[in-house]
Amino acid sequence: MENSTIQFTIAFTDPALDDEEREREVQNLRQGIKDLDIEKAGPVRDPNPPEGNKSMGGFLAGVFAIQVLGIHVREILDHLREQLSNKRIKLKVEGNGKMLEVEVSNPEEIDMVVRKAQAFLENPTSQPNKTTIDAMGERDEDLPSFSSTDKLMAYLDEDHQKP
Repeated sequence: MENSTIQFTIAFTDPALDDEEREREVQNLRQGIKDLDIEKAGPVRDPNPPEGNKSMGGFLAGVFAIQVLGIHVREILDHLREQLSNKRIKLKVEGNGKMLEVEVSNPEEIDMVVRKAQAFLENPTSQPNKTTIDAMGERDEDLPSFSSTDKLMAYLDEDHQKP
Protein backbone atom coordinates (compact mmCIF):
# COMPACT_ATOMS: atom_id res chain seq x y z
CA MET A 1 0.00 0.00 0.00
CA GLU A 2 2.89 2.41 0.66
CA ASN A 3 3.53 3.13 -3.03
CA SER A 4 -0.03 2.79 -4.31
CA THR A 5 -2.16 5.85 -4.95
CA ILE A 6 -5.15 6.38 -2.70
CA GLN A 7 -7.91 8.80 -3.64
CA PHE A 8 -10.16 10.57 -1.17
CA THR A 9 -13.24 12.39 -2.42
CA ILE A 10 -14.94 14.65 0.09
CA ALA A 11 -18.40 16.08 -0.63
CA PHE A 12 -19.96 18.58 1.76
CA THR A 13 -23.58 17.40 1.97
CA ASP A 14 -25.20 19.56 4.63
CA PRO A 15 -28.59 20.53 3.14
CA ALA A 16 -28.46 23.82 5.07
CA LEU A 17 -25.49 24.96 2.95
CA ASP A 18 -25.91 26.56 -0.46
CA ASP A 19 -23.35 26.07 -3.25
CA GLU A 20 -21.36 29.15 -2.22
CA GLU A 21 -21.08 27.92 1.37
CA ARG A 22 -20.06 24.45 0.16
CA GLU A 23 -17.33 26.04 -1.94
CA ARG A 24 -16.10 27.93 1.13
CA GLU A 25 -15.83 24.59 2.93
CA VAL A 26 -13.79 23.24 0.00
CA GLN A 27 -11.49 26.28 0.14
CA ASN A 28 -10.99 25.79 3.88
CA LEU A 29 -10.13 22.14 3.26
CA ARG A 30 -7.74 23.09 0.44
CA GLN A 31 -6.03 25.61 2.71
CA GLY A 32 -5.78 23.07 5.52
CA ILE A 33 -4.04 20.43 3.41
CA LYS A 34 -1.61 22.65 1.54
CA ASP A 35 1.35 21.60 3.72
CA LEU A 36 0.61 17.86 3.56
CA ASP A 37 2.42 15.50 1.19
CA ILE A 38 -0.22 15.20 -1.53
CA GLU A 39 0.16 13.95 -5.10
CA LYS A 40 -2.84 15.85 -6.52
CA ALA A 41 -5.77 17.81 -5.18
CA GLY A 42 -8.54 19.68 -6.86
CA PRO A 43 -12.21 20.13 -7.59
CA VAL A 44 -14.22 17.30 -9.10
CA ARG A 45 -15.63 17.70 -12.60
CA ASP A 46 -19.36 17.33 -13.03
CA PRO A 47 -19.81 14.08 -15.00
CA ASN A 48 -23.18 15.40 -16.29
CA PRO A 49 -22.83 19.16 -16.89
CA PRO A 50 -26.00 21.04 -17.80
CA GLU A 51 -26.80 20.94 -21.50
CA GLY A 52 -25.49 24.01 -23.29
CA ASN A 53 -22.86 24.69 -20.62
CA LYS A 54 -20.03 26.42 -22.47
CA SER A 55 -17.92 27.37 -19.50
CA MET A 56 -14.65 25.61 -18.79
CA GLY A 57 -15.84 25.11 -15.22
CA GLY A 58 -18.29 22.30 -14.86
CA PHE A 59 -17.20 21.33 -11.35
CA LEU A 60 -19.39 19.88 -8.64
CA ALA A 61 -20.05 22.43 -5.89
CA GLY A 62 -18.65 21.41 -2.54
CA VAL A 63 -16.76 18.36 -3.81
CA PHE A 64 -12.98 18.01 -3.53
CA ALA A 65 -10.63 15.14 -4.35
CA ILE A 66 -7.19 14.37 -2.94
CA GLN A 67 -4.68 11.78 -4.14
CA VAL A 68 -1.91 10.60 -1.83
CA LEU A 69 0.58 7.78 -1.79
CA GLY A 70 -0.39 5.00 0.58
CA ILE A 71 2.48 5.88 2.89
CA HIS A 72 0.68 9.17 3.70
CA VAL A 73 -2.81 7.74 4.34
CA ARG A 74 -2.66 8.02 8.13
CA GLU A 75 -1.50 11.62 7.89
CA ILE A 76 -4.36 12.64 5.60
CA LEU A 77 -6.97 10.68 7.58
CA ASP A 78 -5.80 12.29 10.83
CA HIS A 79 -6.02 15.70 9.19
CA LEU A 80 -9.48 15.00 7.79
CA ARG A 81 -10.62 13.86 11.23
CA GLU A 82 -9.45 17.14 12.76
CA GLN A 83 -10.73 19.45 10.06
CA LEU A 84 -14.05 17.77 9.25
CA SER A 85 -15.22 16.44 12.61
CA ASN A 86 -18.24 18.77 12.83
CA LYS A 87 -19.18 18.69 9.16
CA ARG A 88 -21.76 16.64 7.32
CA ILE A 89 -19.84 14.98 4.51
CA LYS A 90 -19.75 12.07 2.14
CA LEU A 91 -16.29 10.51 2.09
CA LYS A 92 -15.20 8.14 -0.63
CA VAL A 93 -11.88 6.30 -0.35
CA GLU A 94 -10.50 4.40 -3.33
CA GLY A 95 -7.35 2.34 -3.29
CA ASN A 96 -5.93 -1.12 -3.80
CA GLY A 97 -8.76 -1.89 -6.24
CA LYS A 98 -11.41 -1.24 -3.57
CA MET A 99 -13.82 1.55 -2.77
CA LEU A 100 -15.39 2.64 0.51
CA GLU A 101 -18.10 5.29 0.55
CA VAL A 102 -19.71 6.64 3.69
CA GLU A 103 -21.75 9.61 4.84
CA VAL A 104 -21.05 11.09 8.27
CA SER A 105 -22.38 14.00 10.27
CA ASN A 106 -20.71 14.11 13.68
CA PRO A 107 -17.30 13.68 15.36
CA GLU A 108 -18.02 10.14 16.59
CA GLU A 109 -18.89 8.95 13.10
CA ILE A 110 -15.80 10.65 11.66
CA ASP A 111 -13.59 8.86 14.21
CA MET A 112 -15.23 5.53 13.45
CA VAL A 113 -14.92 6.04 9.69
CA VAL A 114 -11.26 7.06 9.93
CA ARG A 115 -10.50 3.86 11.85
CA LYS A 116 -12.48 1.78 9.35
CA ALA A 117 -10.83 3.49 6.37
CA GLN A 118 -7.37 2.78 7.79
CA ALA A 119 -8.26 -0.88 8.31
CA PHE A 120 -9.94 -1.04 4.91
CA LEU A 121 -6.85 0.25 3.12
CA GLU A 122 -4.32 -1.70 5.18
CA ASN A 123 -6.10 -5.05 4.90
CA PRO A 124 -6.14 -6.28 1.29
CA THR A 125 -8.97 -8.73 1.99
CA SER A 126 -11.31 -6.35 3.80
CA GLN A 127 -14.48 -5.31 2.02
CA PRO A 128 -17.09 -2.92 3.39
CA ASN A 129 -20.15 -5.09 3.85
CA LYS A 130 -22.80 -5.96 6.39
CA THR A 131 -20.38 -8.20 8.28
CA THR A 132 -17.96 -5.30 8.65
CA ILE A 133 -20.73 -3.04 9.88
CA ASP A 134 -22.02 -5.64 12.36
CA ALA A 135 -18.49 -6.11 13.67
CA MET A 136 -18.41 -2.45 14.61
CA GLY A 137 -20.77 -3.28 17.47
CA GLU A 138 -23.12 -0.38 16.94
CA ARG A 139 -26.81 -0.22 16.11
CA ASP A 140 -27.60 0.03 12.40
CA GLU A 141 -29.47 3.31 12.75
CA ASP A 142 -26.42 4.94 14.35
CA LEU A 143 -24.09 3.92 11.55
CA PRO A 144 -23.13 5.87 8.49
CA SER A 145 -24.02 4.01 5.32
CA PHE A 146 -21.26 1.95 3.75
CA SER A 147 -21.52 0.74 0.20
CA SER A 148 -19.36 -0.53 -2.57
CA THR A 149 -20.59 1.28 -5.67
CA ASP A 150 -19.82 2.14 -9.24
CA LYS A 151 -17.86 5.34 -9.61
CA LEU A 152 -20.31 8.11 -8.80
CA MET A 153 -17.91 11.01 -8.77
CA ALA A 154 -15.39 11.99 -11.45
CA TYR A 155 -11.67 11.60 -10.80
CA LEU A 156 -9.40 14.52 -10.18
CA ASP A 157 -9.28 17.08 -12.92
CA GLU A 158 -5.88 16.39 -14.48
CA ASP A 159 -5.14 20.10 -14.79
CA HIS A 160 -5.33 20.66 -11.03
CA GLN A 161 -2.24 19.76 -9.10
CA LYS A 162 -1.20 20.21 -5.49
CA PRO A 163 -3.00 23.19 -3.89
